[in-house]
Amino acid sequence: MNESLKGAEGKRLVSLEVAACRCGLVRTAALDLVLDEINDRTSTSLWIDAPTGTGKTTAVVEALSAAVHFEGIKRISCHRGMRLEEALYLLNDFLIQAGINDMEKVLGQRSRLEAKLSVFLNILSRSPVAICFDDFHYLESGCSGDSLESLRSFIKACAGLAANAPGLIIFSSTSKPPAKAAIRRVQLPGLLPEE
Repeated sequence: MNESLKGAEGKRLVSLEVAACRCGLVRTAALDLVLDEINDRTSTSLWIDAPTGTGKTTAVVEALSAAVHFEGIKRISCHRGMRLEEALYLLNDFLIQAGINDMEKVLGQRSRLEAKLSVFLNILSRSPVAICFDDFHYLESGCSGDSLESLRSFIKACAGLAANAPGLIIFSSTSKPPAKAAIRRVQLPGLLPEE
């Protein structure tokens, strides 16, 4: 479900595909941590990891909803058996609605996966959009061989985005980031008893 929310300077396209909390932000330690990371903008890529059921999705969704830096926000909910190409098509549908047609041009071509991912990196480097690959571990488990290596290279390349790039990419997962990926890692605490 895509919706437009009032942002700092006008409407923005938001596609989080979860029910929003009607009572305002649900303040948790995890939400505060993620929100600080997003608002500080010290990194254009984040790897958020915690065990299943500890509030990763809630923290990311609420933090992105509260952020005002972005004209478009998309959460891609990864699932078992999902392929990276499927995620890119879901992302492309959103980008077209946001007026960004670059992915559309490359997805229909018989180009290598690396070329498609490179176009996505270029979009993040010049467009104020926030993209979250939620439950990314499912996407990783669906890849093998060259696709898995392309995926790991992509994560490493995300870590290399310029600090002043207007876009943001977030990976949430139950696992750690790939070895040698210099991506900013945020380990979320579990929910506290009072939360």
